[in-house]
Amino acid sequence: EKQQHRHLVIDVPSLDPVLSKPRHRHKHKHNKSNDGRFPRKKTQPSTSTAGRGLLLTWSSMRDKENDDGKGLLRPVTRRTTRSFCGSESFTGLNDESRRGGLPEGIDANTKLGPVARQEIRSAEDLEQVRGRRKYGEEYLRSALSLIGKLATDITRRLDYTYYNLLEKVAALDATLFSFQELLGSTSSLFADFKRETSGLDQEIRKQIGELQDFEPQLIRMKSLEDRMKMGRTKAQALNDRLENMRTEIECWEKKEKDYQDRMNRRFRVFWTFVAAGVLAALLAVAVQH
Repeated sequence: EKQQHRHLVIDVPSLDPVLSKPRHRHKHKHNKSNDGRFPRKKTQPSTSTAGRGLLLTWSSMRDKENDDGKGLLRPVTRRTTRSFCGSESFTGLNDESRRGGLPEGIDANTKLGPVARQEIRSAEDLEQVRGRRKYGEEYLRSALSLIGKLATDITRRLDYTYYNLLEKVAALDATLFSFQELLGSTSSLFADFKRETSGLDQEIRKQIGELQDFEPQLIRMKSLEDRMKMGRTKAQALNDRLENMRTEIECWEKKEKDYQDRMNRRFRVFWTFVAAGVLAALLAVAVQH
């Protein structure tokens, strides 16, 4: 009969996006609350048939043992298959990784089957049955140890994922707090702006009400315009009078000039006659002597 290997398939979400991020090294603290996530049932199989479904081994377990605690977040080399729900599930690994997780002296290619009840006819048959049973127990013990390590690793990864989520939640909380502060400052600024604009609107309306549709200003402007027209009329009248006075002054100057010319001619004639009389008198006196 052909016996097939049955592998234990554990469908877990892919943790590579979380594990691939750079993290600061810090000491992992054991959390007591994590002990209840994966309860370990301490059950001992009654027969060797219970080990047929526990043949899965993990190549990452041996690598993690050599890391000395430094590779807690190192990506694990594995083959994954995507299920119909979109999640990645761990499948069977190669034979070398299976051999790496088993104790020495046990071949992973050895097909284990149930120990059939048979008649023990000799000591050799008894030794053969005991050897097969011991071999199966060692194989089951190693498989249970690997399952325990796998559960511890999954718990550790869940812890780191939980811490990462806590950091993201804290950052989100800080962002929300900043947005709340910004909202408060914006609300206060809007209230101040509304109060100032309402005060300015009231002041402008008050000034417009005091202007009374600009009627006093219009009346004053009308009166000023009338006064300007009257002043222009007076200025024109004064200008006309000034022109008349200039004309009269020019006439007076002309008359004065004519008078001066006449007087000068008269004075010249008079002095001419006087000079002639004096000369005549002098000539007469001279003739007499």
